[in-house]
Amino acid sequence: NMRGFYKAAQENGEWVADVTNIIGDVSATNIDLNYHATLLPIRDGKADIHYENDTLRFDMGETQIGSMTIDKGIVTIENVSKAQDGMVTILADLSGSIKNLFEYIAEDPIGVTAEDMDIDLEAVKGNAEFELSVTFPTLKSILEDELVVKADGHLIDVTLPGIVKGMTLTSPQLSFGVKGGAALLAGKGQIDGKDVDFDWIEYFNPGDKDFASKVKAKFVADKAIREKFGIGIEDWLSGDVFVDLTYTEFNKNRSLDRENGFC
Repeated sequence: NMRGFYKAAQENGEWVADVTNIIGDVSATNIDLNYHATLLPIRDGKADIHYENDTLRFDMGETQIGSMTIDKGIVTIENVSKAQDGMVTILADLSGSIKNLFEYIAEDPIGVTAEDMDIDLEAVKGNAEFELSVTFPTLKSILEDELVVKADGHLIDVTLPGIVKGMTLTSPQLSFGVKGGAALLAGKGQIDGKDVDFDWIEYFNPGDKDFASKVKAKFVADKAIREKFGIGIEDWLSGDVFVDLTYTEFNKNRSLDRENGFC
Protein backbone atom coordinates (compact mmCIF):
# COMPACT_ATOMS: atom_id res chain seq x y z
CA ASN A 1 0.00 0.00 0.00
CA MET A 2 1.89 3.05 -1.29
CA ARG A 3 0.66 6.59 -1.74
CA GLY A 4 2.14 10.01 -2.40
CA PHE A 5 2.04 13.12 -4.56
CA TYR A 6 3.07 12.90 -8.20
CA LYS A 7 4.07 16.05 -10.07
CA ALA A 8 5.05 16.23 -13.71
CA ALA A 9 6.15 19.23 -15.73
CA GLN A 10 7.76 19.91 -19.07
CA GLU A 11 11.23 21.42 -18.98
CA ASN A 12 13.22 22.23 -22.13
CA GLY A 13 10.89 20.07 -24.14
CA GLU A 14 11.18 17.05 -21.80
CA TRP A 15 8.83 15.76 -19.17
CA VAL A 16 10.24 15.72 -15.62
CA ALA A 17 8.41 13.85 -12.86
CA ASP A 18 8.75 14.07 -9.09
CA VAL A 19 7.10 12.04 -6.35
CA THR A 20 6.89 13.55 -2.84
CA ASN A 21 5.34 12.78 0.53
CA ILE A 22 5.50 9.03 -0.06
CA ILE A 23 3.71 6.91 2.56
CA GLY A 24 3.76 3.15 2.44
CA ASP A 25 2.61 0.17 4.53
CA VAL A 26 3.33 -3.51 4.13
CA SER A 27 3.26 -6.64 6.29
CA ALA A 28 6.05 -9.19 5.95
CA THR A 29 6.98 -12.58 7.36
CA ASN A 30 10.21 -14.58 7.52
CA ILE A 31 12.27 -11.42 7.30
CA ASP A 32 15.92 -11.00 8.31
CA LEU A 33 16.74 -7.48 9.43
CA ASN A 34 20.45 -6.68 9.09
CA TYR A 35 20.68 -3.11 10.34
CA HIS A 36 24.51 -3.13 10.71
CA ALA A 37 27.23 -5.54 9.59
CA THR A 38 28.80 -5.90 13.06
CA LEU A 39 25.57 -6.33 15.07
CA LEU A 40 23.37 -9.38 15.56
CA PRO A 41 20.52 -9.37 13.01
CA ILE A 42 16.88 -10.08 13.71
CA ARG A 43 16.05 -13.47 12.16
CA ASP A 44 12.87 -15.11 10.81
CA GLY A 45 10.68 -12.27 11.97
CA LYS A 46 7.34 -10.86 11.07
CA ALA A 47 6.62 -7.15 11.00
CA ASP A 48 4.26 -4.41 9.98
CA ILE A 49 6.45 -1.93 8.07
CA HIS A 50 5.59 1.75 7.68
CA TYR A 51 7.46 4.35 5.57
CA GLU A 52 6.88 8.07 5.95
CA ASN A 53 9.02 11.24 6.04
CA ASP A 54 12.14 9.28 5.00
CA THR A 55 11.74 6.96 7.99
CA LEU A 56 11.21 3.21 8.04
CA ARG A 57 9.50 1.71 11.07
CA PHE A 58 9.31 -2.04 11.71
CA ASP A 59 6.74 -3.13 14.32
CA MET A 60 8.03 -6.59 15.13
CA GLY A 61 6.05 -9.58 16.32
CA GLU A 62 7.69 -12.47 18.17
CA THR A 63 11.08 -13.18 16.61
CA GLN A 64 14.72 -13.97 17.44
CA ILE A 65 17.86 -11.90 17.94
CA GLY A 66 20.78 -14.18 18.63
CA SER A 67 19.54 -16.75 21.13
CA MET A 68 17.11 -14.31 22.78
CA THR A 69 13.40 -13.99 21.93
CA ILE A 70 11.96 -10.61 21.03
CA ASP A 71 8.43 -10.71 22.43
CA LYS A 72 7.70 -7.40 20.73
CA GLY A 73 9.84 -4.65 19.35
CA ILE A 74 10.17 -1.55 17.20
CA VAL A 75 13.07 -0.84 14.83
CA THR A 76 13.21 2.67 13.37
CA ILE A 77 15.61 3.83 10.64
CA GLU A 78 15.56 7.60 10.16
CA ASN A 79 16.87 9.46 7.09
CA VAL A 80 16.80 6.31 4.96
CA SER A 81 17.86 8.16 1.81
CA LYS A 82 20.95 9.66 3.52
CA ALA A 83 23.45 6.83 3.95
CA GLN A 84 25.81 8.75 6.26
CA ASP A 85 23.21 10.77 8.13
CA GLY A 86 20.69 8.24 9.41
CA MET A 87 19.94 6.87 12.86
CA VAL A 88 18.80 3.41 13.93
CA THR A 89 16.77 2.90 17.12
CA ILE A 90 15.87 -0.53 18.46
CA LEU A 91 13.35 -0.89 21.28
CA ALA A 92 12.56 -4.46 22.27
CA ASP A 93 11.16 -6.63 25.05
CA LEU A 94 13.53 -9.60 25.28
CA SER A 95 13.25 -12.90 27.15
CA GLY A 96 15.20 -16.12 27.42
CA SER A 97 17.40 -18.08 29.76
CA ILE A 98 20.24 -16.34 31.62
CA LYS A 99 22.57 -18.49 29.53
CA ASN A 100 20.92 -16.99 26.41
CA LEU A 101 21.49 -13.54 27.93
CA PHE A 102 25.23 -14.17 28.37
CA GLU A 103 25.41 -15.50 24.81
CA TYR A 104 23.70 -12.31 23.61
CA ILE A 105 25.96 -9.87 25.48
CA ALA A 106 29.04 -11.79 24.27
CA GLU A 107 28.30 -10.40 20.79
CA ASP A 108 28.46 -6.78 19.61
CA PRO A 109 27.39 -4.22 20.67
CA ILE A 110 28.38 -5.29 24.22
CA GLY A 111 31.04 -7.92 23.57
CA VAL A 112 31.58 -9.23 27.12
CA THR A 113 31.70 -12.99 27.69
CA ALA A 114 30.84 -15.04 30.77
CA GLU A 115 34.50 -16.02 30.80
CA ASP A 116 35.44 -12.32 31.13
CA MET A 117 33.35 -12.34 34.32
CA ASP A 118 34.83 -15.65 35.55
CA ILE A 119 31.40 -17.29 35.30
CA ASP A 120 30.93 -20.94 34.28
CA LEU A 121 28.33 -20.51 31.54
CA GLU A 122 27.33 -24.18 31.46
CA ALA A 123 26.41 -24.06 35.16
CA VAL A 124 24.34 -20.85 34.93
CA LYS A 125 20.62 -21.27 35.66
CA GLY A 126 17.57 -19.03 35.54
CA ASN A 127 15.64 -16.80 33.16
CA ALA A 128 15.88 -13.19 32.03
CA GLU A 129 13.26 -10.63 31.01
CA PHE A 130 14.24 -7.06 30.11
CA GLU A 131 13.60 -4.03 27.93
CA LEU A 132 16.41 -3.23 25.50
CA SER A 133 17.22 0.09 23.83
CA VAL A 134 19.99 0.45 21.21
CA THR A 135 20.72 3.55 19.12
CA PHE A 136 23.49 4.15 16.59
CA PRO A 137 24.14 6.11 13.35
CA THR A 138 23.97 4.50 9.90
CA LEU A 139 27.72 4.48 9.38
CA LYS A 140 29.97 1.63 8.26
CA SER A 141 32.27 2.21 11.23
CA ILE A 142 30.66 3.15 14.55
CA LEU A 143 32.67 4.74 17.34
CA GLU A 144 32.13 3.40 20.85
CA ASP A 145 30.47 6.59 22.10
CA GLU A 146 28.10 6.60 19.09
CA LEU A 147 26.55 3.28 20.12
CA VAL A 148 24.21 3.66 23.10
CA VAL A 149 22.91 0.49 24.79
CA LYS A 150 20.47 0.47 27.70
CA ALA A 151 18.60 -2.40 29.35
CA ASP A 152 16.26 -2.68 32.31
CA GLY A 153 14.69 -5.85 33.68
CA HIS A 154 15.17 -8.76 36.04
CA LEU A 155 16.61 -12.25 36.39
CA ILE A 156 14.47 -15.05 37.86
CA ASP A 157 15.47 -18.21 39.78
CA VAL A 158 19.12 -17.26 39.49
CA THR A 159 22.25 -19.39 39.89
CA LEU A 160 25.50 -17.63 38.93
CA PRO A 161 28.57 -19.76 39.71
CA GLY A 162 31.85 -17.95 40.28
CA ILE A 163 30.48 -14.43 39.98
CA VAL A 164 32.86 -13.19 42.72
CA LYS A 165 35.89 -14.96 44.22
CA GLY A 166 34.73 -18.30 42.82
CA MET A 167 31.55 -18.28 44.92
CA THR A 168 28.02 -19.05 43.72
CA LEU A 169 25.21 -16.49 43.89
CA THR A 170 21.60 -17.68 44.01
CA SER A 171 18.40 -15.64 44.21
CA PRO A 172 14.68 -15.93 43.40
CA GLN A 173 14.88 -12.55 41.59
CA LEU A 174 17.48 -9.87 40.87
CA SER A 175 17.25 -6.55 39.07
CA PHE A 176 19.39 -6.37 35.93
CA GLY A 177 20.36 -3.47 33.74
CA VAL A 178 22.81 -1.98 31.27
CA LYS A 179 23.59 1.73 31.52
CA GLY A 180 26.57 3.98 30.92
CA GLY A 181 28.63 1.18 29.42
CA ALA A 182 28.23 -1.12 32.41
CA ALA A 183 26.21 -4.15 33.49
CA LEU A 184 24.28 -3.71 36.75
CA LEU A 185 22.97 -6.40 39.08
CA ALA A 186 21.36 -5.90 42.48
CA GLY A 187 19.08 -7.55 45.01
CA LYS A 188 18.90 -10.11 47.79
CA GLY A 189 20.02 -13.72 47.58
CA GLN A 190 22.59 -16.13 48.92
CA ILE A 191 26.30 -16.40 48.26
CA ASP A 192 27.68 -19.83 49.03
CA GLY A 193 24.53 -20.40 51.10
CA LYS A 194 24.81 -17.20 53.16
CA ASP A 195 22.12 -14.50 52.93
CA VAL A 196 23.43 -11.42 51.10
CA ASP A 197 22.18 -7.99 50.05
CA PHE A 198 24.37 -6.78 47.21
CA ASP A 199 24.92 -4.31 44.37
CA TRP A 200 27.29 -5.19 41.49
CA ILE A 201 28.58 -3.14 38.54
CA GLU A 202 31.03 -4.13 35.79
CA TYR A 203 32.15 -1.91 32.92
CA PHE A 204 32.35 -3.50 29.46
CA ASN A 205 35.38 -1.40 28.49
CA PRO A 206 36.84 0.14 31.68
CA GLY A 207 39.28 2.38 29.76
CA ASP A 208 39.59 5.56 31.81
CA LYS A 209 36.91 4.58 34.33
CA ASP A 210 37.77 4.76 38.04
CA PHE A 211 37.43 0.96 38.30
CA ALA A 212 36.65 -2.12 36.21
CA SER A 213 34.06 -3.70 38.53
CA LYS A 214 32.69 -3.23 42.03
CA VAL A 215 30.60 -5.34 44.40
CA LYS A 216 28.97 -3.91 47.51
CA ALA A 217 27.60 -6.60 49.79
CA LYS A 218 26.22 -7.03 53.31
CA PHE A 219 26.22 -10.54 54.75
CA VAL A 220 27.25 -12.73 57.65
CA ALA A 221 30.63 -14.28 56.80
CA ASP A 222 31.95 -17.52 58.22
CA LYS A 223 35.65 -18.35 58.29
CA ALA A 224 35.63 -19.96 54.80
CA ILE A 225 34.10 -16.89 53.12
CA ARG A 226 36.37 -14.51 55.04
CA GLU A 227 39.41 -16.42 53.81
CA LYS A 228 38.27 -16.05 50.18
CA PHE A 229 38.08 -12.28 50.63
CA GLY A 230 41.27 -12.10 52.66
CA ILE A 231 39.57 -10.90 55.83
CA GLY A 232 41.96 -12.19 58.51
CA ILE A 233 40.46 -11.69 61.97
CA GLU A 234 41.02 -15.13 63.51
CA ASP A 235 43.64 -13.74 65.93
CA TRP A 236 40.95 -11.59 67.54
CA LEU A 237 37.70 -13.54 67.30
CA SER A 238 36.07 -16.65 65.91
CA GLY A 239 32.62 -17.51 64.58
CA ASP A 240 30.40 -15.73 62.10
CA VAL A 241 30.86 -11.99 61.58
CA PHE A 242 28.62 -9.43 59.90
CA VAL A 243 30.46 -7.83 56.99
CA ASP A 244 29.67 -4.63 55.08
CA LEU A 245 32.02 -5.09 52.14
CA THR A 246 33.10 -3.22 49.03
CA TYR A 247 35.19 -5.31 46.64
CA THR A 248 36.71 -3.39 43.73
CA GLU A 249 38.72 -4.50 40.70
CA PHE A 250 40.95 -2.02 38.90
CA ASN A 251 41.75 -3.88 35.67
CA LYS A 252 42.24 -7.06 37.71
CA ASN A 253 44.07 -5.23 40.52
CA ARG A 254 41.81 -5.74 43.52
CA SER A 255 41.04 -3.60 46.54
CA LEU A 256 38.93 -4.50 49.54
CA ASP A 257 37.15 -2.21 52.00
CA ARG A 258 35.01 -3.57 54.79
CA GLU A 259 33.35 -2.71 58.06
CA ASN A 260 33.15 -5.64 60.47
CA GLY A 261 30.57 -6.01 63.22
CA PHE A 262 29.76 -8.85 65.57
CA CYS A 263 26.67 -10.91 64.70
